[in-house]
Amino acid sequence: TPGHHCRRACHGPEFAHTARACTWKVKKQYRCQEEPPHQFELECRQVVHDLACPFQEKVPCGRVNGHLVVRYCGEDLVMAQGRCPHPCAKKLACGHQCAAACSAECTTKCEADRETPCPKDPSHPPIHARCCEGPEDRARRCTAICCRLLPCGHKCERKCGEECQCVATCGKTLLCGHTCSRDCGEACACDATVSTPCERRGHRRQ
Repeated sequence: TPGHHCRRACHGPEFAHTARACTWKVKKQYRCQEEPPHQFELECRQVVHDLACPFQEKVPCGRVNGHLVVRYCGEDLVMAQGRCPHPCAKKLACGHQCAAACSAECTTKCEADRETPCPKDPSHPPIHARCCEGPEDRARRCTAICCRLLPCGHKCERKCGEECQCVATCGKTLLCGHTCSRDCGEACACDATVSTPCERRGHRRQ
């Protein structure tokens, strides 16, 4: 720029007095998308008129006091406010904090972890479940032994969160006097091995 003098110490011709060497600070403009265009104090030698304008400013998000968002050159204010990255400040009906971003719709399913009694048997240890889970889903998380009395007379030995099913051995006394060793629910039959005398020579057979 005319009028800028060289700031170097006295030097030889190896340092040319060209615009690319000038370090004076001047007002320059990028390829700005706003009027009036933004100006930046840069060195005289910097060529920026074809570069995108780096202007940015912090503006209120418009929803929560204290939330600020960055607006870039040429960006509409409403558009900038629509991408507030801060957590939502609202409380859900369950009492937990909304986990969505400030600029997004509030979540309809609370994913917060909570300790809750077992819906099937409150005497079981508390279980951890997502707040949005219903009684059936929460019950499936219970790992305590069920112990409910089944129609067969045995107690359920499966986990509380699993479907009740008898896994015990039958145990009924059969007409032959032996105990049924089959699984409960199967047709009773004697599987015992016994020794009986041979009718012909006094041998014994099984």
